[in-house]
Amino acid sequence: MPHTLLILTLFIVATFAAPASDTAYAYTISLMKRDSPTPSTTSMKETLDATLRKFAHGFNVYHTNTGTHHPLDRATSSRSRHEKRYPATVPLTQDVGKTLWQGVLSVGTPPVSFTVDFDTGSSDMYLPGITCTQNCRGHKLYNPRASSSSRDYNQTFEFAFEDDSSVSGEVYQDSVSVSRFTVATGQVFGYATMYSDDDQVSEFSPDGLVGLGYQSISDLDATPLVQNLYAQGSISEPVFGFDFNDDQGLLHIGKSLLGSFRRIYYTAVTAQGFWQVALDAVSVSSTVAVKSQQAVIDTGTTTIIAPTTAVNAVYDAIPSSTNLGNGYYTLPCASMPTISLTFGGQPFSISPSAFNFGPVPGTKELCFGGIVATDDLDFWIVGDMFLQGVYSEFDFGNNRVGFAM
Repeated sequence: MPHTLLILTLFIVATFAAPASDTAYAYTISLMKRDSPTPSTTSMKETLDATLRKFAHGFNVYHTNTGTHHPLDRATSSRSRHEKRYPATVPLTQDVGKTLWQGVLSVGTPPVSFTVDFDTGSSDMYLPGITCTQNCRGHKLYNPRASSSSRDYNQTFEFAFEDDSSVSGEVYQDSVSVSRFTVATGQVFGYATMYSDDDQVSEFSPDGLVGLGYQSISDLDATPLVQNLYAQGSISEPVFGFDFNDDQGLLHIGKSLLGSFRRIYYTAVTAQGFWQVALDAVSVSSTVAVKSQQAVIDTGTTTIIAPTTAVNAVYDAIPSSTNLGNGYYTLPCASMPTISLTFGGQPFSISPSAFNFGPVPGTKELCFGGIVATDDLDFWIVGDMFLQGVYSEFDFGNNRVGFAM
């Protein structure tokens, strides 16, 4: 079945939470979605390549910020090949399939609303500015002169891409809010004066991006929004979570939903930067195909991307699968399997309809499988295909990720 573009509209639910102060809250953002284009081998390859560039970029930023290589970064053994194929730069959106988590935030004083992509696989916030001269038409533009709380950070940035396009601009501080009560003052973000071709409105519908990862992969080396909200007492806990289904969903900010489920199965973050955790096992029906992997949980990725050897083992357990080469497999549309990923000792199923990534062009009988292989990773990138079937919680305070059904 075709996957979907997820559009968020803001819906605020405030709840007091002890032991926080009487000004601390938790909030919920309502999610809606609409269909996206049917995938093709070309669009899927573009998405895969852009996702790999995104992670290569994050690894390089981590090295710049910390002085050490990220544990998942192959650069310690194969830096020249890795950087040549996937330069340390990436557009604001890496998902050519257009499945993006989008929502509304307000910036400035008085507040102005912007639509942004919420991405757990990056850590910076960017908006197009009023002086943007390339690929910003159709986006709402941030005007620092119209905000009394805006401050010029006296710093510039520029990211050049392999197609010779780039994103560049200045760094600003301003107030960012998810409600009139929940405000992060002095939030650092990028004010873009030039967007890449992939960020024009026809390719990237939100105005900007809000990264929800750790500061160690922040290009601007800035405190990410959720942690800033918590540090300033605007939310009760440095926690956020996604909960959605086929028709709608929610993004919760500021409080764990531990009491809302029979149990949340938590697993520790094994290396800060991305939301990296241990993936205990991957099973096809009752057959365990892969064990003891590392995974990054990424709302900015549509499919699941994994090392070739592991992906081959998964599809080897599906007799009806066919290897198309270049990391892609097809299966009969009418007989998609149930795949499960085990985190924290608990298996979580991906439904056959979610695993079905859409029909192969020119046929009604064959569909793409949703797990894609690459030789360029030693870990799994677990995206929307898995997340749409669970509640996922990201906890900066306890450095853990939790899942519940």
